[in-house]
Amino acid sequence: MPARALRHTRRGRGQPGGEPGAADADPPRGFGYTLTPGVYGETTRDSIDEFWFDRKLGFCEHFASAYVVLMRAAGIPARVVTGFQGADQNLQDGDLIVRLSQAHAWAEFWTPTGGWQRADPTAAISPDRVQGRPLRPPPGLFTGAIDQFRPGLLTELRAVWERINNRWQQSVLNFSTGDQMSLLKRLGFDNPDWTTLGQVAGALLTATAAIGAGVAAWQRRPHDPWSRQRLRVRRELDRLGLPTRDDETPRRWAASLVERHGAHAEAVAASLLQLEAQRYRQDLAAATSQWQRQFAAQCAELRQVLAR
Repeated sequence: MPARALRHTRRGRGQPGGEPGAADADPPRGFGYTLTPGVYGETTRDSIDEFWFDRKLGFCEHFASAYVVLMRAAGIPARVVTGFQGADQNLQDGDLIVRLSQAHAWAEFWTPTGGWQRADPTAAISPDRVQGRPLRPPPGLFTGAIDQFRPGLLTELRAVWERINNRWQQSVLNFSTGDQMSLLKRLGFDNPDWTTLGQVAGALLTATAAIGAGVAAWQRRPHDPWSRQRLRVRRELDRLGLPTRDDETPRRWAASLVERHGAHAEAVAASLLQLEAQRYRQDLAAATSQWQRQFAAQCAELRQVLAR
């Protein structure tokens, strides 16, 4: 038992009002509530004396434990109780939110007639703390700047995120077999069982695979106008027996076409040169559907000539 605290307790027992409730009726003086009181017991073995008579700074656990030590020194059974004080004011999905910042510690002492009685010495030092104010350290630079810009914004964002996370937990991670069967009943299945669940799962997997295959096929296709135009041109040239590569230009295709088919391919080659000019010269209009129809007709005519 700390020496100074013991002497103080013995003096208090001989005074009127030295009963257990006196701590609440006569608030101590000079004490302060803080979340950063530092470490007690570094310079002395009697940390309770250091708290009561020297530094007088702490939070609920300091006040509750020091109170219990003095009560036991006075011969009264006492204990520290930990739990939570209050909750968030706003419900989330119909539930109360209790956070670690609402953790609290208080004391209980024993009376022969009433049993264990609650006593909260923190109420004498920081009354608003026992009225539901959560533990919050001073805001940092970033948090303080946001609060200046719009007070409560971070709290609102946290509430939105927690609401999403709670629904994910309830709707996905905690989606039990009973929930699955209830869902099947709502979808129109009268007496769902494991076979029904397997059939539905198989249908969903098949649909997902089909959608994935469709997306993959769509991604393989060219999407910009120039790439689509090149693809149509290369198809026409393939039908003429002219192999093409991705790294070749329309000018190269025109030269290869004339080299292979001679004067018969001059009209198609001219259209290919026109396509390249339209691609790289800003003063010419881009290739249109009319050009594509003209090019397809020239290729068809060349195929007829080559087929004779």
